[in-house]
Amino acid sequence: MLPYSLRKDYLSFTDRKWDWRYEINQEGLVKDKNPILYELLPSGIIKDHICQLGKT
Repeated sequence: MLPYSLRKDYLSFTDRKWDWRYEINQEGLVKDKNPILYELLPSGIIKDHICQLGKT
C-alpha cells in the first residue's frame, strides 16, 4: 500500500518510486474515473501511465 500525500490540486499516494494520483476538481471533489500512475525513475525521468476505468 502506498502512503497518502495530500497535495493542493490532487490526491496522491507515493513511495518515491510510484506516485498514484487523482485530480481534484474546482468543487473540491476527487475525479476518480481516470487516475494517473507515475513511475519515478532513478534517472529523474517521470514516466506516466494513464489509467481508464472500464464499465462494470
